[in-house]
Amino acid sequence: KKYDLLIIDEISMVGDYLLNWIGIRFSELGVSMPILVVGDFYQLPPVSRDGDVKYAFESHFWREHAFETIELKDVHRTTNEEFSNILNELRVGKISKRATKLLDKLSQNSNSDDYTHLYSTNNKAFDHNKRMLAKIKNKPYFYNLEDEFLGGSESERKEFEFKKSILKSRFENRLYLKEDALVMYTINKKDTNIYNGKKGIVTKLDDNLIKIDGKIVK
Repeated sequence: KKYDLLIIDEISMVGDYLLNWIGIRFSELGVSMPILVVGDFYQLPPVSRDGDVKYAFESHFWREHAFETIELKDVHRTTNEEFSNILNELRVGKISKRATKLLDKLSQNSNSDDYTHLYSTNNKAFDHNKRMLAKIKNKPYFYNLEDEFLGGSESERKEFEFKKSILKSRFENRLYLKEDALVMYTINKKDTNIYNGKKGIVTKLDDNLIKIDGKIVK
């Protein structure tokens, strides 16, 4: 197939290793096309299990292709100028006393387990999940991430290794679940009601089956 443009969104979360991998795949496949990366390096850092990763702009691929930077300044998600200014202060880490005072008025303290908790690294999120699962008395089940190459051509092997590296950056090698656990999908599944950010309750588990809200997902 012929493509005119590759767009990579949330580029701040793409590490140097992954971007270099994309460049390697381009070379192997003989692909040449314009690349548009979108995002804000002041926001979420690159995804990494151990923290040993650099930003995309520190990669060999970025330096080799000399990306042109275009800064977008118009705000479209809010017409509240004061709120927009506060977001910009938070973005660069220079928060005024006025902004701090306003945000303090809006803060709410709650220890509810049903709230979505945000963490800066996968390891911190995994630790939180384990603490929540430990509170549930039901039998634990473990599901292994399948990452064994079962044979094929050299190009298929490289494709498998590339996909495996992405999976391992996002998921644990073993999925730990219990019935009645609150879970969240992190993918979009075409032609289903499954989407990134959707929550559900684990309703049934066995060694070869996972049901969430009564529907089989494995």
